[in-house]
Amino acid sequence: MSGNGFTVTEMVMVITVIAILAAIALPRMSGVNDLPSMTAADQLVAALQYAQTLAQRNGVVTSVAIANTQPNLTVSQNGSAVQMVLNQYPNGPSTGTYKVYFNPSVVVTPATTVTYDVDGIPAAAASFSVAMGSLSYTVTLTAAGHAYAN
Repeated sequence: MSGNGFTVTEMVMVITVIAILAAIALPRMSGVNDLPSMTAADQLVAALQYAQTLAQRNGVVTSVAIANTQPNLTVSQNGSAVQMVLNQYPNGPSTGTYKVYFNPSVVVTPATTVTYDVDGIPAAAASFSVAMGSLSYTVTLTAAGHAYAN
């Protein structure tokens, strides 16, 4: 018997396609962009891990200063700024001070300095909020010095 309606299989397929399109399109259409805060959280984790590695490798007290003014992150050893190779810009400077500039809308709390001893152990465990508007990520630094974002 031939009819003018849809079969159950066709209806399920149409609903599935609509659900997939909605899941992709709605976040993009809402205007919410969490990329700056996610990037800042990743950069904070990277700076903390880098400082720990430097402290262990060089056997020198290393710190990461976290601020809500730019630059937002700076890495130093014994009070002197750490120099690093800058590979992002082929025609730019080859070295520079380890500084990170967040999007001006991103706020990191608390603004503090994390210090690693010569073995790469932080003075204390810490938790940081990296937020932009209503979007927020938490960066956790464990007592062993492991840093991660979620």
